[in-house]
Amino acid sequence: MIRLVRAEVRKVRSTRLWIGLGLGGLGLTGLATLLLLSLANTDQGRLSGLHPVATAEDLRRLVFDAAGVLAFVLVLATTMATSEFRYGTAVGTYLATPSRMRVITAKALSAAPIGFVYGAVAGLVVVLLAVGWLAVKGEPVPFGSPAMTGVAQVGLQGAYGAVLAVCFGALVRSQLVAILGLLGWLFLIEPLATAVQPALTRWTPFAGVNGAFNSTTDPGVVLLGHLGALALAAAYVALLWAAAVWAERRRDA
Repeated sequence: MIRLVRAEVRKVRSTRLWIGLGLGGLGLTGLATLLLLSLANTDQGRLSGLHPVATAEDLRRLVFDAAGVLAFVLVLATTMATSEFRYGTAVGTYLATPSRMRVITAKALSAAPIGFVYGAVAGLVVVLLAVGWLAVKGEPVPFGSPAMTGVAQVGLQGAYGAVLAVCFGALVRSQLVAILGLLGWLFLIEPLATAVQPALTRWTPFAGVNGAFNSTTDPGVVLLGHLGALALAAAYVALLWAAAVWAERRRDA
């Protein structure tokens, strides 16, 4: 399995896609961070629920809110599964490793650390920008362990999203359909569904599992606290993984 995981990581590194998506995610993260910091002290920002970064917990919350790499992680991880079918390399992969379960599991295991790195780096960018912003304005910098906790939380969110996207990509196979499906769900279907029926929020694969990574106490978002959200995230991953393995075993390469 270690050999397969290393092979999957090499496949990602052999393209420039991960660089472009990483730069795009960091650029969006930087823009969001500066926007949130600039609006935090305005009346409009207060009406929107934004708060100035005055405590270490405020900085942790800013890290989680401003890190904007999840969509980029979803795209990259999806291609890790769908590119095999788009470019016709799936036949060679399955000839080298006939077990469909092992191949999909290796892709998921290799996607998790990649997603974590994307999220953690984005979190560090938020911290650095916030510290620089506060230092330039002459305000105290509330740096502490909560800030690094936020970095780790964003990294874990990225790892979860990456594994979810790999399994969904393996299930769907079509790269375009998988990417549009995931992004459409993240930005359109899930927000609309939860706006119409807020009770659904706690069961959704993105907003519903927020409590597994973010120390939120909002009962409308968290199903059963931190452990409940973590169990829900694990259930979504297990369900998609099992569906992808089941479907692949019944298909020709």
